[in-house]
Amino acid sequence: MVSPVSLSAPAWAVCEVAVRLVVGGLLFARGVGLLNSASARRQLWLALHQLVPAPLVRPVALSLPVAELLAGILLLLGAFGTFALVTAAVVLVSTTVAGRVALGRGLVVAGGSLCRLQPLLSRYTLLRNMVFVGAIGAVAVHGGATPAVTPWHPWAQAAAVAAVTGTIGTIIAILRRAQRRRLLSGIATA
Repeated sequence: MVSPVSLSAPAWAVCEVAVRLVVGGLLFARGVGLLNSASARRQLWLALHQLVPAPLVRPVALSLPVAELLAGILLLLGAFGTFALVTAAVVLVSTTVAGRVALGRGLVVAGGSLCRLQPLLSRYTLLRNMVFVGAIGAVAVHGGATPAVTPWHPWAQAAAVAAVTGTIGTIIAILRRAQRRRLLSGIATA
C-alpha cells in the first residue's frame, strides 16, 4: 500500500502562502487590469457577447472584474479561510471554461493578468488555471495554518477586505478620471 506524500507543517505553510500570493496576485491583477482599462473592458464585453446569452452579457461583464478583484484580495489577505479559496476556484474555473469554449469556437480573446500586456488566450493559460485550481483544492483540503486575517472576527475580516477594495476602487477611479481628462483635452485642442 502506497502512503500519500505528507509535508511538514512549515512546508505546508510555504505552499499555502505561495498559492495565496500567486493565485491571489493573478486574480487581483486581472481584476484591476479589467477595471482600469477601457480597451480591456471592451474586449471582455465583446468576448462575452460570443460566449454567453445576450441577456447575461451586461451582468457578467460588470461583475467578472469585481469578482476577480475580490477573490484576489480575499486570497492575498487570507480572509475567510476556505471561503476565499472556494471563491477563487469558482472564478478560475468559470473563466477557464469560458476560455476553453472560446478556443473551441476559434474566437480570438485576450487573456492573462493584464489583458493588453499578455498574449492571446492559449491552452497554456487554461492549463495554468487548472493547475492553480488544483493547488487551491490542495490548500483547502489541508486547511490554512499561515498568518492571515482569518483568525480575526468575521466583522474585522470584512472591514479589512472592504478597506482594501475601497482603496483600490478609489485609485482606479482617480486614474480613469485622469485618463478621461487627457482624452478630452486632446479632443478639445484638435
